[in-house]
Amino acid sequence: MYNFTSFYIMIEITISKDDFKKSEIPWLELGLKTLAIHGLSNIKIDVMSKKLNISRTSFYHLFTSKNNYIYRLCEFWAYSGTFKYIERLQRIEKPSEKLIEIIRFISRDRLEGIAWISYKHIGDNNHEVKNILHKIESLRIEFVSGILIGLGYSDEQAKVKARVLMYFLFGWLVLEWPKEKKNEISESEIIELLRSIEIDLNFHDSQS
Repeated sequence: MYNFTSFYIMIEITISKDDFKKSEIPWLELGLKTLAIHGLSNIKIDVMSKKLNISRTSFYHLFTSKNNYIYRLCEFWAYSGTFKYIERLQRIEKPSEKLIEIIRFISRDRLEGIAWISYKHIGDNNHEVKNILHKIESLRIEFVSGILIGLGYSDEQAKVKARVLMYFLFGWLVLEWPKEKKNEISESEIIELLRSIEIDLNFHDSQS
């Protein structure tokens, strides 16, 4: 099984559920949804306070400022869409099944992906957010590279294909987001999608 502990240390970021107070979660969950659907300009404390039925005082007690909240929201996005999910994927043994599950996750939870796009824009003017994004993108590429190495690709092939896959999915999210949500993507559709960028789930077997 691919071990990411040393890589977590190298990129100097690891985020767990314990990093968030229970009282922060409602604000962060609503904020992530608002950011993905409506954009940064629609993250308004008064509106969120009314939706959650929680006072503004509570918000400023937890986050001190809106800028601090945006940063915490980015950390929460990184946890819920990357660290939490990698932990779950590590329980799957077969590399091909891991890769299929990644595509399924992205097709199911498009809000996470669209929030990623929003944070790309925020990072243009926010160094701290940009730094987290860079580390999370590096982690995602490393994780997918490990899966592809497990399929039989060389280190160099795996790194290139992992990067291509990440940005392919980024573009796919942009194109698919405006459409009505479809049924969960099928395994055959996932295999065809991967083949379109020259990733073969049976690559190891074909080289034997």
